[in-house]
Amino acid sequence: MTELKKKTAQNAKSLAEAVVLLAVYSMAFVFSAQIKTGAINSLSLCAKVIIPSVFPVMVISNTLLLHGFPAPLVRAASVPSKLFFGLSGNSAVCMLFGLTGGYPVGVKTARLMYAQKLISADEAKRICLTAVSPGLSFTITVCSAFFSSAAAGLTLFFSCLAANVAIGTAIKIICGKPKAKNADTAEAMTISEAFLSAVEKSTAAVISVCSFIIVFSSATALSDSFLPTGVNEAVKLISEVTAGVQLAAEKRNIIIAAFLCGFGGISVAVQLLPDLKALGIRAYSFLLCRAATGFFAALFEFVTVTAFKLSFPVTRIYTGQLFSNTFSGSLFLFGTALMLIVTSLDSGIHPRNSSL
Repeated sequence: MTELKKKTAQNAKSLAEAVVLLAVYSMAFVFSAQIKTGAINSLSLCAKVIIPSVFPVMVISNTLLLHGFPAPLVRAASVPSKLFFGLSGNSAVCMLFGLTGGYPVGVKTARLMYAQKLISADEAKRICLTAVSPGLSFTITVCSAFFSSAAAGLTLFFSCLAANVAIGTAIKIICGKPKAKNADTAEAMTISEAFLSAVEKSTAAVISVCSFIIVFSSATALSDSFLPTGVNEAVKLISEVTAGVQLAAEKRNIIIAAFLCGFGGISVAVQLLPDLKALGIRAYSFLLCRAATGFFAALFEFVTVTAFKLSFPVTRIYTGQLFSNTFSGSLFLFGTALMLIVTSLDSGIHPRNSSL
């Protein structure tokens, strides 16, 4: 009798899945124009925002990871990271890239470092829960453009940074310091080998990120056809962070934008699920940390806006003008990349052989 019930339940589940897939497949034909529009908009978003802001940072971080983090950078990053997160050494540099480079950078780098036995499983998990941030490029380019204010982008970045620090400190107090990985003596790649490998890995990662953005943008475009306006706006807010922040800017609500930047959206969580699973992190734990980070980011943004009496009265639709497209922005990004690479070449010290 038990076997019959199990078989019946499995058949019912298979039938339900088939019905859902058939319904989605049919809707793809009926609302093909809306899906096409969503896909085109998301491709434009990836070309103008995601690739310029995330790809260079991932190439630099992966190059340094494969070649070896320079000892001065490791020591500098370890001081605040050890204080607030209980992390030092290689994990501190990974935390630095995660907090400044954008949503996928910290988790992707943590998984790669764990696979290379540069950090422990506990350190990798701690990074994945606390080093998920919109990053400098996203906030000072996209968010500033949405709110037509450089101050808006800067306050959002620092609010998210403060929120991650708050969550990381709370986890450190509650759970203690993560178990650290002992130094490894494996040989590092040469700078040319590391750069070529970093480009390949970063390309694959960015393609994966953009693919999920296209799927979610197409789905939200489809929802415009049959969901009420209020419900559809709520779906857009939590589904994909860029579309959510744009909608918040149109509503002239930077507090909601801060929550969305801290939370990251369902799209970011889905993108990172394979990495989280590989590191043994449950999805609900990750989402709980993201929601808490979003709450604190909104709180810090509210305090900042209130204390300094900031207002962002003018909003406009994002037209793709990026900080990195300007001469000063391009010079800044180029100089930063050059500084990191030259520092890495000059130090000649691999983190596995360095002592802090």
